[in-house]
Amino acid sequence: MKRDVQLSSISGGTDILRLLGSAIPIGPVWRGELQCRGLAMKVEVYDDEGRRVRGQKGELVCTAPFPSMPIGSGTSRRRKYRDAYFRTLPGVWCHGTTSN
Repeated sequence: MKRDVQLSSISGGTDILRLLGSAIPIGPVWRGELQCRGLAMKVEVYDDEGRRVRGQKGELVCTAPFPSMPIGSGTSRRRKYRDAYFRTLPGVWCHGTTSN
């Protein structure tokens, strides 16, 4: 075991230039868990019914605007953007949701 190496899980995306769940070098690492929310991200976990949950699996969502949030360009692109991230829960960024 190396004390000076940190392996950690992160969650985010190229499209948002952000991490929803990030790592910090001074905190403990637990198997199957993210260490902290990304900077300036109001991240929550929602169940399939769109309710906030704790201590159980669910969808990582962001419930407030964030600095690198895309705004899209052009009418058709904005529509695709809204459909991809806000269709499931209007006003809530659902990172795992994709448009058909």
